Amino acid sequence: MGRVRSQVPNLSAEQSQVDERLDVEVVEALGRSLVEAGQDVPPDVIGRVIGVLLESTKLSCSSREMVAAASFRTLFALCSSAPPNISENRAESRSELQNFRKLLASETAPPVLQRCGQVISEFVHEDRQSGLCPVARWRLNELSLVLELLSRAEIDESVLPSTSKTNGRVGSLVSVGPFCQKRHLLVLFPLLCDLITTRQESIKGLLKGLLHSIAATLYLE
Repeated sequence: MGRVRSQVPNLSAEQSQVDERLDVEVVEALGRSLVEAGQDVPPDVIGRVIGVLLESTKLSCSSREMVAAASFRTLFALCSSAPPNISENRAESRSELQNFRKLLASETAPPVLQRCGQVISEFVHEDRQSGLCPVARWRLNELSLVLELLSRAEIDESVLPSTSKTNGRVGSLVSVGPFCQKRHLLVLFPLLCDLITTRQESIKGLLKGLLHSIAATLYLE
């Protein structure tokens, strides 16, 4: 997984698509396997899987956007506070599985938010440096996906640190209630503000929705 095309010079366009779809299946299987294995997964394995998925989110610039997008979606699914689908044949109790999902979220959420902060910062830098030239399509798609996932995500605030560093910028979390699931947006608020000056209309629309969510989280609307 993660081979760039220069390493496979004789790969046709059709073969490349098949290859990328297989990589997407591997990424999705990694996420499913981690959840299905439950408490049997050693902590170091959890860390390694998360590390592989985080690295795979960086493949957009290598013309493997499908793999990068699947990796982002899988990581956000691991962060989710939504209750897991539990098989009737599972030996673990519901509470045990929920505790394991919370452990997964606590291991996944901080590095995922840091990666999201990196995506935002890199886009802002390129957008400001581009002048009249368009921003690279893959970078625009990457940021759009990240903003959409951040908007839909529901992350238990208890798995987030009191403060979180995102690419050198610090977002302090304020107390907004005991069951807030949009508090992750406050971590990234300083970086999201940097997007206000973008000329990309699609990004402006997504940003507007996120800022409304932040306002609602703070009971400002």
